[in-house]
Amino acid sequence: MSSRPAVAAPPASRRASAVGGLWRWVTATRTLPKTRLTRSDWLYIVAALILSRALIVLVGLVGAAMFPAVAPNHAWVMQPITWQTIDRWPALVDHFDSGFYIGVSHGYPAVVAGNAGELRIWAFLPGYPIALHMVAVILAFLHIPGPVDVIAGTLVSTAALFGAVVYLFRLTAAELDSATARRAVTYLLIFPTAVFLTAVYPESLLLLATVGAFYHARRRQWLFAGLYAAVAMATHSEGFVTLAPVTLEFLAYYWSNGGWRQWGMLKLGWLFGPPAAAIGMYALYSHSRTGYWLAYSASEYIVWKRRLSLPIEPFVDILLHPGIGSTFDFDFRLLNIVMAFVALALCVVAARRLPAAYCLAIALGVLLPFSTDGSHLHALSRYVGALFAIFVALAAWSLRRRWSPAGDAVIVEPASALALDMRDRVILAPSLLMLAVFTLLFTAGVWAAI
Repeated sequence: MSSRPAVAAPPASRRASAVGGLWRWVTATRTLPKTRLTRSDWLYIVAALILSRALIVLVGLVGAAMFPAVAPNHAWVMQPITWQTIDRWPALVDHFDSGFYIGVSHGYPAVVAGNAGELRIWAFLPGYPIALHMVAVILAFLHIPGPVDVIAGTLVSTAALFGAVVYLFRLTAAELDSATARRAVTYLLIFPTAVFLTAVYPESLLLLATVGAFYHARRRQWLFAGLYAAVAMATHSEGFVTLAPVTLEFLAYYWSNGGWRQWGMLKLGWLFGPPAAAIGMYALYSHSRTGYWLAYSASEYIVWKRRLSLPIEPFVDILLHPGIGSTFDFDFRLLNIVMAFVALALCVVAARRLPAAYCLAIALGVLLPFSTDGSHLHALSRYVGALFAIFVALAAWSLRRRWSPAGDAVIVEPASALALDMRDRVILAPSLLMLAVFTLLFTAGVWAAI
């Protein structure tokens, strides 16, 4: 008796199966349990934060003593930071865009018709300067000596980084386990551009807002997610993509729980209300000072000459005009292209090991700078350092952990202790080396991923 030959599924059936599989992946979700940090967890977080910042300061001090820095006229000068020249310590945290954010903390200038020069500073969003100003007022009231604005910016960045690290630990521990959470925190703090997380830059506040929004969305606390999303949008252009993964989580949750019952529309208002209110208040203030409802967009287009474009354009440009950058153009484009490919590779890792929203957060965070005709590409390495999902994906890969939508149990893929240790070293060694190099460049004023 002969068996019948296997019949291939028709193309329509295969497409339907693929679409169904994609839909199941996108909508797979579960509510994260509440996580409590143990005493050892808190000690690990504090120790990792202190040691990583101490390493950056030490490398910066050694670099300032051994290597020349760039002077305003593009001359090389030795500017060591010692007890006798302690007034030069802001070189460790204050370069390039820092001056713009400090300027905004004292108020945006009014724009007079025909004078687009005053519009330049409006390209820097107000979230971080507002926090900086509030701390600076307190320091001035206490008569703290030294450059008050720089001290305030450093304090804001450090406090925001601490909060972001705590949120990242809670998120990863609830998603996977505490061992993975510790690695995620470590990889964040020694990432090559982690020097910006305690500099007078908004990256740490952006990181706090994005990971906070995502954590509360995974906990189904939509009002808190909306509030953090509003802070992210008011802090940085990258913050505008925060709502996408958070909204995906919202839709996946309500789809898996029977549609829009249980006050779904009301909770959608909780999620989108704070960001809408933040945009509205900014628009009113912007119009009163400049005549533009969104002075940020006007500044980007009129002054900085940036426009939306296809993400492929920067890739084509670097193929036509290859180069690694130079000391004074501050555009190390090859480095940023490599960083983009690493981030996109981790997007694939996140797609295999974590909920779909992680992959979406990484993809949008990388593609947004590519969609501004390459104008924001020179800052991509700095932006990548504030994408929390990258570090969760790295930690999951290093320990071979996989998220499971079926229950609280995490999937642990079999691997020897040596293999797991090697994965950890593959991440730690290049990260530490590049962090040291980038810290030297930043302290010398050569490169700031501006």
